[in-house]
Amino acid sequence: MDGAAIALRRDVRVIGLIGFGHFFSHFYQLALAPLFIMIHNDMGFSFTELGILVGVFYAASAFFQPPAGFLIDRFGARLALLGGFTLMALSFIGYGLLPNYPVMVALSLMSGIGNSVFHPADYSILSATVEESRIGRAFSAHNFLGFIGYAAAPLLMVAVAGEWGWRTAVTSAGIVGLIAMLVLAAGSRDFRDSTHERKDLAEDIGHDSFRDGIRMLLRAPVLLCFLFFALVAMGQIGLQNFSPTVLISNFNFATALANGAITALLLGVPVGIIAGGYIADKVPRHEAVIAAAFSLAALMVLVIGFTNLPSWGVVTAYLCTGMFYGTAFPSRDVLVRAVAPRTGTGKVFGFVYAGLDTGSAITPIVFGWLVDHDLPLGMFACVAGLWILGTIVVIVTGRITGKPQTPA
Repeated sequence: MDGAAIALRRDVRVIGLIGFGHFFSHFYQLALAPLFIMIHNDMGFSFTELGILVGVFYAASAFFQPPAGFLIDRFGARLALLGGFTLMALSFIGYGLLPNYPVMVALSLMSGIGNSVFHPADYSILSATVEESRIGRAFSAHNFLGFIGYAAAPLLMVAVAGEWGWRTAVTSAGIVGLIAMLVLAAGSRDFRDSTHERKDLAEDIGHDSFRDGIRMLLRAPVLLCFLFFALVAMGQIGLQNFSPTVLISNFNFATALANGAITALLLGVPVGIIAGGYIADKVPRHEAVIAAAFSLAALMVLVIGFTNLPSWGVVTAYLCTGMFYGTAFPSRDVLVRAVAPRTGTGKVFGFVYAGLDTGSAITPIVFGWLVDHDLPLGMFACVAGLWILGTIVVIVTGRITGKPQTPA
């Protein structure tokens, strides 16, 4: 077997394993919320208390993601990834075996810490391992399998809980996760990361100091990427979470149809991601791809809000919005890789992806205010405006980066 064929088999194996782990990361993020009504009825926890469990998880993930990037660049991504995976799986076993509220808060904190390693570890491994010509499709597969995890969690958890109870469902999810972690560990021999890149560049190069790492994150392209991620996350979460309320109360949609529009949006995203992976590997101007995709997505949102479409047209527009939105994902990740030094991918991806959690935390306040004040068109205008701002930020990032297709 020639070298190219060996490299292809290695890349496919590594991409599959990293995507497999990312599936579980996203699965666990949505595995508990569909069971809230069962937990409420069984344990008597209020929905506010149950919501706090989710808030603690995301707060911990956002806070620990940048430090996780520093640790990954210093000590390697493999053990961090396996450790984070293990923490998430054990937390779900703990939910089922120890359903005491203070314990569950602590377990949510532990699960959030575990989740914080996935993005910096995954992107460090993919960036250092996969051939340059396939990196866009690698990022595409990574994002695609994450969205499949989102889709699978409510279906599987509700089905298992309906048969055997919520405690069995969460405990089983944790046990399956531990088995999956062992599968990931067994296949991880080919994983490279930013520590290997450091050795390749110079055997005697020293480790970056903490101050050097902070200076790296304070570079303009990195800060702009963080801002971009925060802006587009605000638009996504706002559209995803508040659309049903607006469609029902202001557009006279039936509840099922309003939720069907969101389903169409979420189905469109992975379709766009697959197409975007091929585009990212073929089109070198990644900032142009991102700007075009988000501009089209913003246009579709304005069409939904400001034109009198029939119900089927609204659902179709949501589907197209998701497709355009997802198309940008692989090019977005390649652009971040371009602004990250080869020895600092963990730090940069950890910091930039914390922008998603930051934007997601701000969103409910802004969009809740718009809905409370009966400003449905303001909601759509706000989503479109955030995504247009994101396109401006990404164009500026591409300009000051110079050649976004080439890793720094």
